[in-house]
Amino acid sequence: MLKIQEWWSYHRFAIQIAAIITALIIWPSVGKLRALLGSFDPPLVLKAREYLLRLQMERTATWAFTGGLSFPFGITGSGSRGSSLKYLPWTLPELVSSLREFIGKVAVEQRSYGKHVIIAIDEIDRIGSAEKAERFISEIKSIFGIDNCFFLVSVAEDVGSIFGHRALAGKSVFDTAFDEVKVIDQLSLRESKDLLQQRVLGFTDPFVSLVHSVSGGLPRELLRSTRRMLDINQELNTVTRKAPRREDLAITLICEEMREIIAGARDYISRVDGASAYGYAIDLMRMSLVTINSKPLLSIQEALEVLDGLTTVIDIVDMERNSAEEGVGRNEKIDHILHQLSVYAYFGLTVIEMFSDDKFDIGMTSDAKPNGLLPSFDELAAVRRELSISSESCRLALERFRNKWGLG
Repeated sequence: MLKIQEWWSYHRFAIQIAAIITALIIWPSVGKLRALLGSFDPPLVLKAREYLLRLQMERTATWAFTGGLSFPFGITGSGSRGSSLKYLPWTLPELVSSLREFIGKVAVEQRSYGKHVIIAIDEIDRIGSAEKAERFISEIKSIFGIDNCFFLVSVAEDVGSIFGHRALAGKSVFDTAFDEVKVIDQLSLRESKDLLQQRVLGFTDPFVSLVHSVSGGLPRELLRSTRRMLDINQELNTVTRKAPRREDLAITLICEEMREIIAGARDYISRVDGASAYGYAIDLMRMSLVTINSKPLLSIQEALEVLDGLTTVIDIVDMERNSAEEGVGRNEKIDHILHQLSVYAYFGLTVIEMFSDDKFDIGMTSDAKPNGLLPSFDELAAVRRELSISSESCRLALERFRNKWGLG
């Protein structure tokens, strides 16, 4: 036994090195290991991998082996072998046929488990214009109609409305491609409350009403505004060393939105011919930005003064044009941008006043409908959505809302 231990202690490192070298020689390569493991996968998984490989067009695979042998007389021998494989691209009919066949097999297998296949295609409007989205739907509808397989396709409201307008003159691509078109409406105040209180613990009704009004009840905007308000709450808490009031959050949230809108409007106007005719309006926007950026939290008087000034930007343009030399014309694109900026400032003014310490009442968040109209913050959210349709219509709705709630 002692001799064995001595022998092991003397030869241990050599044996370990030899074992490692042997393992490296006989251990399968990564490709072989994957092939070995893949041989145990279900047939549909193997088929999917085959299709993925097949879709790699113009793919060339080569392999070679070279060996050498040296004899005592200095003679050596070597051999090499190689092969190349090039895949030809699928034609569209071949691609459609193969995809339908594969999805059909998956659907049959899932049916045996009492399940369905659902394929979701999200936001096809991101492809580009409505024409491109329509062309895309026309191309993919050839794979529809597979038994036990359902396609769920989403499209933005503006693109969907274009298809709806085309349907007035005849059948649109939606009518011919889909069994049912479902319009997803914006959230009500109660639905916004249910959504946010599931995600943010302690999110009370006044704050739900604020982000619901600013977002227009659109789910994505609702979540974005909520995240931003939580960040603002943390930032103001750090700066002021105390919990921000509801009024403070409303002011900061609106001022941040206004900052982005003003910066975007100034940048757009600078790129359009005829910007020189809007000097006073551009200067008003610049001064408004200076005030908004001057401190982390404006007082309610400062915020209302800035927004009230921006609501008059169109009047300033008209006065500037009346006093200008003959030949200075209007630019419809710039006028449209300034109209929208003016109305959003009017909307922001209304939001801050509604959530001010002097005006806000928790009873406004109830589902009661005074005068047969929407609850207060559902109505304010509807006004926000109106801005994307018509700035003039939004202004009229704001005036009606302000008169109803005594905002002057």
